[in-house]
Amino acid sequence: TAAGSIFLRRPYVVVGTPGIGKSLAVGSFVLYQLLHYDAAKIPVVAYFVEGSMYLFRKTGEQAGTVVEYTNTDQGALVVRALAKRHVAGYYIFDVTKGLCPPHRLPKEHWGGIVLTSPDKNNYEEWKKQRRALYIYVNCYTPREMKAFYAWEARNLLRDSHGSARRNTRLEGRWKTVKKRIDKVGPLPRHVFDAKDLQDRWNAILAVLSGTSDAAWKYFAKVLFGKVEWRQDGTTHKLIKLVRVQSVEGDVNAERSDENGSEEEEESEEEEETGEEEEEEEEEEEETREAEEDEVENSRNCPVSRELEKRLRRQVITENFQMSALLSALGTCSINAAADLERLGCLAFLISGVVEAVARKMKYLPRTGRRRRASVLADGHARGRFPSRPRLFEYTTGGARNTVIQKVELEPGVLYLPNTRLFPVLDAFYVVEVQRAAAVKKKSGRASDTPTGGQSRAKKTTFIGLQVTMQSTHDTTASKMASFMKYMKSNFNNWEVLKEAMEWEFIYIQHAASTPMTRRQECTMTAREGNRSRQAANNFWERKVEQYQVQLDAEIAAQLVIAAVSSNNVDVGRGRGVGRGSVVGRGRDAGRGGVVGRAVRRPS
Repeated sequence: TAAGSIFLRRPYVVVGTPGIGKSLAVGSFVLYQLLHYDAAKIPVVAYFVEGSMYLFRKTGEQAGTVVEYTNTDQGALVVRALAKRHVAGYYIFDVTKGLCPPHRLPKEHWGGIVLTSPDKNNYEEWKKQRRALYIYVNCYTPREMKAFYAWEARNLLRDSHGSARRNTRLEGRWKTVKKRIDKVGPLPRHVFDAKDLQDRWNAILAVLSGTSDAAWKYFAKVLFGKVEWRQDGTTHKLIKLVRVQSVEGDVNAERSDENGSEEEEESEEEEETGEEEEEEEEEEEETREAEEDEVENSRNCPVSRELEKRLRRQVITENFQMSALLSALGTCSINAAADLERLGCLAFLISGVVEAVARKMKYLPRTGRRRRASVLADGHARGRFPSRPRLFEYTTGGARNTVIQKVELEPGVLYLPNTRLFPVLDAFYVVEVQRAAAVKKKSGRASDTPTGGQSRAKKTTFIGLQVTMQSTHDTTASKMASFMKYMKSNFNNWEVLKEAMEWEFIYIQHAASTPMTRRQECTMTAREGNRSRQAANNFWERKVEQYQVQLDAEIAAQLVIAAVSSNNVDVGRGRGVGRGSVVGRGRDAGRGGVVGRAVRRPS
């Protein structure tokens, strides 16, 4: 067909994270398809791999033969000579270290595809000359890794001792593989071999050992997806490429395939405890909502869950300063909605952002409920914008012989999880409105007074933050119950406090997203009818008020103001976090600032 002819002449660059199997999977698959394609249209196929070129002929006297050329340049000359004789064909070039696609490869009569890591030095000149199109390849999802593992472990299915023993062995080995994926990322090259795993982890720790300001800024860029791939031996250990869809002409309007992968990870965990969620339906709905004018792009994210936890701890807990973070991220555009989204809930440490959000928030009412003002609109509220961040570990219980040390929930502290898989919310903080006699000034900042019995507040409000690109962000009773379980395990007097507080959830949407117009639901299926989930669902309906806000140009502009101001946040490197009331280790306990720290139970 005419469309097929256009495809065959079009050059492509297939870009993916090293170690995911581009050569074995993509290269072999494309070669197989080309060899079985119409021989009249593709009579010759050339495969460049590991410094050699293999020429496959499909027609003529040499049909069914393959010739090996042990030099890439020699192979390129052969392909060029065929093109000069108007012999059509297609080549695959698998980039290896020090071997990039030669410029002498033909531009006419032949199509081509280059398989490469994200390092632009490997392909940029070749792509520019041929106006090649990108194809981005994600890392494996958890389900794909599970399928890969099942194939590798298929011999266990022949265990003659019965299915019970076989299943126990399979499940035990899969749990080991899952821990490895959490540690170094979904990279088959490293997770299926113990020695490769340890070598990789040691290399990651060596990179993370940097303590200079330059290292801190680099880690911040990695954490917030702003780092560029560089061939220095470190980047590929810390990040993975993620395919995103962006609206043509609007680089700020992105939707990441990583969201679906995270939902799969949540689903995998819930399946293991009998709490499987209907995540696949959400992914299908996202796909149906994709616009026809969207184009592929990519961004770089931390390669594993464990690495992201360590990066968050190093960037947010140790030596945090908002002005330095904004400088590292290069936030200087008036249309910085994408940067604001990457910054996520940390943007609530910037007073101007919170002021703009408070003005623009829209109430998502219950049925028949009138408009309700948010506590953020109250100028007397202490902690309207938090004064410092505090990272917390997402755990509901300690390891063997350990116990989680409960702490006070403090106003003026932005609590951030050490993983994006924390249920229901991306972050939260507490706001207090004092009794009239106690109000002496209108500062939005808060002191370190814990909430609960010690507080003199007339009203305490729990502010939950959720950044989303979707037009809806419903949750489930299972996730809400998990959230409540965490809070009860880690904060003092939670059962009393949760009822005494008012609750406001704020859904923060991209400027290009379809605005939320209805209250977000907490759904519960028939199989979720246990007591804790029913209680969580009832609490959602009874207590949680909801608001929506778009990240428009006015809000994003506050980042620009903060980026050029040296006094934007009262948080200094080495003094704002870890001095004073340190959550997780008791009060006045020195450095740290991590909620949920496990301490060993005395023997």
